[in-house]
Amino acid sequence: TVIEGNKKNDYADSFNIEGSCSVLAAEVRIRTCTQTYQSCTGSGEDRKCETKTRKVDCSYTEVVYQVNEYTNSTIFPCEIGTTFTLKHDGKHYGIKQGQIIACYTNANCDEIFVSKSNHHHGDAVGIYVGAAFVFLTAVCCLGGIIYGTRKFC
Repeated sequence: TVIEGNKKNDYADSFNIEGSCSVLAAEVRIRTCTQTYQSCTGSGEDRKCETKTRKVDCSYTEVVYQVNEYTNSTIFPCEIGTTFTLKHDGKHYGIKQGQIIACYTNANCDEIFVSKSNHHHGDAVGIYVGAAFVFLTAVCCLGGIIYGTRKFC
């Protein structure tokens, strides 16, 4: 059972039971949001920072899906006809009403997604590669300090 408040990314690849879903409706929602950031100039005592704002695109596409009759109901735990709405970041004009796609859920049909991957493993790889880069840079700099050849640090 999914603990309330958890999202798909929190528990590996448990949403791997495949079914078939149809797009009932797709609507691109155009929005502009205000983002706050720090802008700094100068250095040392002359360094000055100020908070600024800028407009950014916060558009999303809201899609209503339905588990369709092509789903093998002996394997897929969600009832045929079940509808669910997902908000996809960005403008997805290619999603059309009537389109049939693969959809995924877990054994309890807690939620339905249109992607089997939850980026959990991709995030871990990125963190590992970043940590390896920092470690190798530190080793290079330490070696340069010891041997007096600090060309890159």
